[in-house]
Amino acid sequence: IKNVVPVDGTDVQLLVLPLAHIFARHLVWGAVEQGAVTAVGEGEAQVAANLLEVAPTFMGAVPRMYEKAYARVMREVVGRSAIVQRGFDLSMEVGRRVSAYRQRGQEPPASLQLRAAVADKLFFSRVKEMYGGRLRFFVCGGAALNQEIAEFFHACGMLILEGYGLSETTGATNVNRPDRFRFGTVGPSMPGCEVRIAEDGEVLVRGHNVMARYHGDPEGTANVFDAEGWFKTGDFAMIDEEGFIKIVDRKKDLIIVSGFNVYPSEVEEVVNSHPGVAESAAIGVPSEKSGEGIKLFVVRRDNVLTIADVTAHCRENLTAYKVPKEIVFVDDLPKSCLLYTSDAADDLLCV
Repeated sequence: IKNVVPVDGTDVQLLVLPLAHIFARHLVWGAVEQGAVTAVGEGEAQVAANLLEVAPTFMGAVPRMYEKAYARVMREVVGRSAIVQRGFDLSMEVGRRVSAYRQRGQEPPASLQLRAAVADKLFFSRVKEMYGGRLRFFVCGGAALNQEIAEFFHACGMLILEGYGLSETTGATNVNRPDRFRFGTVGPSMPGCEVRIAEDGEVLVRGHNVMARYHGDPEGTANVFDAEGWFKTGDFAMIDEEGFIKIVDRKKDLIIVSGFNVYPSEVEEVVNSHPGVAESAAIGVPSEKSGEGIKLFVVRRDNVLTIADVTAHCRENLTAYKVPKEIVFVDDLPKSCLLYTSDAADDLLCV
């Protein structure tokens, strides 16, 4: 962990994730190893107050919190005057240009930095002040983060470092670094951890961080290790020439429509980009015609959105065989204890 996400004795993190999960423990281990202070949050209802009290320099959170924060900021802006909306759009344009330079490891021109300072004063500083004003970066894990969300926060001057790992790998195997990051990926591998992509696209991991076996389950253990000791993560991914991993989806969730592979995350990302959609989930269901078909569950932001609206959006942005054949509106989607966030917890990331 040391120096992968570098912190030191001057840093403080606010821990808002449950210690029952490996992600939270990784955050604590990293802080202890490098001498940083961990302030444990007092609960969901106190998160906003704890942020102001602690003024953390870094913290970890799950994608759902960033997504809801982004959505609320957008709703806040839409509800303001045309002048404010125009000012925000211009500020975001400046922020994205600055972000592009930072992603290349370059300093923006002085003239652009001046415009960025104005944008920060007018808009972005409000977001930063919600976290106490000292935050250097976020760490994100537990599920895939929409690239658009990461780019939005970075344009506002707040870097989200996405990582990837499992309980079986003792937490993170990959993570983006403050000085080496690429949005839409989970970063390069951790020191001492080997990562490669199998012929079928599955992520394979090997290293001292990988478990020896499942307790009392020799059959299960045999199923997740190959002959060379590589652990099969069950995730499909791609790797670029610099070693950055992009997770595509869970292997078990793959939907095969008329012989074509469909990744649920790809469908969900497109559907979630519709302004009337809060969240969605795509699954495969039996189909006499195509073997499997796509069934989509959608949580609406309001009752204005129709099934016809979602279908039209999918047809415009997806290949024909990836368009869901059945769409169902639901009030909520089931979530694990890590991915669930109440409205009180969501407030910590809202303008």
